[in-house]
Amino acid sequence: MSSRDATIKIEAGLLNIYTRKDNQRNVCKLSARQQVLNEIKRLIDRYLNEELSITIARHNLGGGLAMLSAYHDIAEIGLYLRKDGRVIPFCVFSFSGPRVGN
Repeated sequence: MSSRDATIKIEAGLLNIYTRKDNQRNVCKLSARQQVLNEIKRLIDRYLNEELSITIARHNLGGGLAMLSAYHDIAEIGLYLRKDGRVIPFCVFSFSGPRVGN
């Protein structure tokens, strides 16, 4: 994953957990990142004409993964912007999560 801002650093172990996939096992054929992105995109498409918001609430390790998902995959790549220009508000509630980066 890369950012438009080269000064942003992500803890390598957490990034590995978020992006790792394992084609040898049925459970991990898609990374956590891919699973979250697929579901958010599916819901946005399903509720195309509805007013939406995205809230991610996680604890501990999941809190760190939620921060990665919200910052990089929702904010940075513009997943919160609908094709017609409308904005989908989003937020993260992270409890006792690890440090994600700088």
